[in-house]
Amino acid sequence: SQGVKFDWSKAAHVRAGMSGAISIDHPKNSDLGVQEFSMKTQNARGIFYRTLVLRIYPRYRLCNQLPRKLVVRQSSTSSTSSTTSSTTTSSSNASSNQENDMGEGATGDDGCLEAGESRTFQWPRGGGKGGRTLQIKFGDRSWVWSHPFPIDRIGDFVVVLRRTGGGIRAKYLMRVRVQRTKHDALDIVLLPESRRYPPFRIRNLSTMQIKVTQSNVKKKSWEVIHPNHALPFAWDNFYVAEGKKSEPHLRIEFPNVKSRDRP
Repeated sequence: SQGVKFDWSKAAHVRAGMSGAISIDHPKNSDLGVQEFSMKTQNARGIFYRTLVLRIYPRYRLCNQLPRKLVVRQSSTSSTSSTTSSTTTSSSNASSNQENDMGEGATGDDGCLEAGESRTFQWPRGGGKGGRTLQIKFGDRSWVWSHPFPIDRIGDFVVVLRRTGGGIRAKYLMRVRVQRTKHDALDIVLLPESRRYPPFRIRNLSTMQIKVTQSNVKKKSWEVIHPNHALPFAWDNFYVAEGKKSEPHLRIEFPNVKSRDRP
């Protein structure tokens, strides 16, 4: 907006065939956000082939290909980013503690994506390491925020969405595809889950009921697997190990059965 002074981006070389990204933020106030753009240079067509054309595009575009509305927000590890807006209602304040259990230090809503909608995305706040990650949930109140995940890594992964109250459909394994566009920008495509082809399927072939969860997260979501049943499974927080050179771990708990009661 007018009157807001942003810092200059770093210098970028402009040459034939060049592609890359630039970032513009406020030098003193991280609450004013970060603008990221992709750049690409190509020779003009026809008789103008000697001219280099520099095109600048928004860096990220969110594409909701699910049949229902999604809510997205930027997560943040900064303690100064937890200030809520004066327009926040008392009811949302009452539920914020429960929602923030999924994703530490996250702040307010950044926007909604209707079913089939696509729109560009810019970071509404600055942030240091770990601050530029996204969280998602369904628009219904019963659903809680996902764990933070990055959107600048090309590839396919799964984000686990959960709702309170339990039940058969209390978990949704949303597929995410980060792909590069022809303009060297990034499309973050949000796809329906595939119950038939989940990242993992845990089969309990024992005669005992077991419980499983990801172990190296603060908020554990235990899931029960009955004897001779299977559970579609994905890591709640695959990003937990960033910078620590470790991987997500699975924890399994068996019932405490006395030796004489064992089959």
